[in-house]
Amino acid sequence: MENDELNNLVKKAVAITAKNDAKTKENNTIPIINKKEIQFRDFKLYYGLINNAYEGHSFWFVVDFIGLCLFPILAIFAINGKNESIYFLYFQVITIIGSIFFAFKMFLMNPFIHILKYPFYKNWIKNCSIQIIGWNEVCNTDDLLDSQNWYKQCSITITLATNCSQTTKKLITAAYIVFMDNANTMQKQFNGGTETWKLEENKLEGSANNKVLGYLHKLISNDLNLINKTYKGIFSIEIKASENTMKITYADTE
Repeated sequence: MENDELNNLVKKAVAITAKNDAKTKENNTIPIINKKEIQFRDFKLYYGLINNAYEGHSFWFVVDFIGLCLFPILAIFAINGKNESIYFLYFQVITIIGSIFFAFKMFLMNPFIHILKYPFYKNWIKNCSIQIIGWNEVCNTDDLLDSQNWYKQCSITITLATNCSQTTKKLITAAYIVFMDNANTMQKQFNGGTETWKLEENKLEGSANNKVLGYLHKLISNDLNLINKTYKGIFSIEIKASENTMKITYADTE
């Protein structure tokens, strides 16, 4: 397969499958209004979806978090230190600049970047190479601004073209595996009551909050869109969800 990004997607799916198979053998089980207000709500929802999907398990997010914790501690030590060495002065400057940099990147840079990206997100369905059905209806609620509000049941159904190739089908399955791993890992952070994501025939089903919907957005706009642009064969994607959401608290809260 010539496309490196799609090759990496397949490799990631294979690794997740192998990990899940190992767990299965070990446990001997089968895992199974006002216009301005509306616009502001839409941006907050967009920020929640995109931020959760792209940064929650990111290597750079971990680096940023470590930098944000480490550099202020070093800066305090450097400021209170009484060493007059020129090298210690360099250390003071570096730790102070590092503290400012990581604080800016963590709390100001990401929101600023998302503000710039928002106009492109607003048209992502129109610009997608696949017909998207039901996304706006599923996301059209203020409940999703709180990650503790869940759709008990959410489903994604793909309609394939009659001439869809086996390569496209293989890549779709790989994308599904990556999505389900992300979504089911997210569910473990909450108390019980959610339905684990499963793939039956050509339909994905499980529970979804704004974090899971962020992964769903990535699945469609990045993975499936890239697959369709490269190999064709995906006609439409339909998203459906329960009529109402239910509140499920984080596992470490009352």
